[in-house]
Amino acid sequence: MSMRKAIVRSVIHHNKNRKDNAITILHSDIINSVAHAYGNHRICQDYNCDKEKVYSDGLKTIQNSTFLFRMNSIISNVAAKSRSLIENVNTNLVECFNNVIAKFIGGKRINFALKRGYQGRCNAAVVKFNEKSAISQVQNTLTNKNRPEMGLTVVVEKKTEEAQKRKNNSERPVRKKIRKLTDAKQKQNDYGPASLDPDMSQSELEVAKE
Repeated sequence: MSMRKAIVRSVIHHNKNRKDNAITILHSDIINSVAHAYGNHRICQDYNCDKEKVYSDGLKTIQNSTFLFRMNSIISNVAAKSRSLIENVNTNLVECFNNVIAKFIGGKRINFALKRGYQGRCNAAVVKFNEKSAISQVQNTLTNKNRPEMGLTVVVEKKTEEAQKRKNNSERPVRKKIRKLTDAKQKQNDYGPASLDPDMSQSELEVAKE
């Protein structure tokens, strides 16, 4: 957690105070965040660390461990993105917009490429995302019409259809399936004690074996 705080403070500082070597300094700050987390503050900067410039042996205890190797690998990967991190932005807004588009196009389950429907649904998603309201309200505003009776008609028709199905099911007689059980299975002449006798005598069988 302390590494994350130090990195965030460095990003905010260099984003506000742009210099020619800001990306290089941010890269060094991110690499130094491991030492900062384990108490070594000798090369920490004032904008990302408020501790005294002291040295701790906390990092020496894990100096040659696999844990430190993996941690340095992760931090190096983060430091390699310093050119993007210095902008101090994220993709949250883009992800929210893609979520709205997915609701209008049904995700990847429906192919609208041949119907010219994808562009129209994306346009509807843009309107909904910018207006922050239901698309029906936008339609009512543009057409200056409010037709709640259309939705009410659909609900009434659905209720009527469900009631008719219940009525038909109640009037239809229920037929109980009767399971037929056979008293005895048919005897098979080729298997078991009921099988037929061999079609050759014992002497013929011995000759056939030879």
